[in-house]
Order: sequence, then C-alpha cells, then structure tokens
Amino acid sequence: MLFSSVGPCTQGVYLRLFRTIPEAASAGPSRSAWPIAIRYRAEAGRIVPMRNHAWAFDPDWWSSAYELGDGSIIARAPIPVPLWLPRHTREPREG
Repeated sequence: MLFSSVGPCTQGVYLRLFRTIPEAASAGPSRSAWPIAIRYRAEAGRIVPMRNHAWAFDPDWWSSAYELGDGSIIARAPIPVPLWLPRHTREPREG
C-alpha cells in the first residue's frame, strides 16, 4: 500500500507517493493521506495493483515509477480511481 498527499481528482502528470500515512499527510497542505492499493516494484521500475485489489481494476495495469533519495516514489499518473481508498486525516497535535 502506498499513500498520496493529494486525492484522485487532483493528480497531475506525475504523482509523489509515500510509504506511510504520516509521510504523506506531512507532505500536503490538507494534512491528509489517500491510500492507494498499489505497490512499488523497484526491480521493474513500476507501480502495480496489489493482488487483493486487482479485482477492482485490470490486474495487468502498471505505470512507470522511480524512487527518490528520501524514499518517496514518483509515478506517472493518473492512477485509476478504483485503486484509491478512503483518505486518512491527520489531526493537528496540541501542545
């Protein structure tokens, strides 16, 4: 599972993906993280649907991707909407 700091309706040509909810929530002004049922296959340089969500979309779909030095991933968008899951909102901490 990878996460985005923007929702499926605001994807650009490329999309920055994160491995955790806190990383994605910290990267965007909305402090939200949208889970996407995909995984990164570094050896192939692509993102692919997770097996347990492949029924929701063509299991042969893939998009090119590469990893940045900070561990985030840049993928060619758009990622099909059926692979997006409900977003997580990170509440501001008091103190």
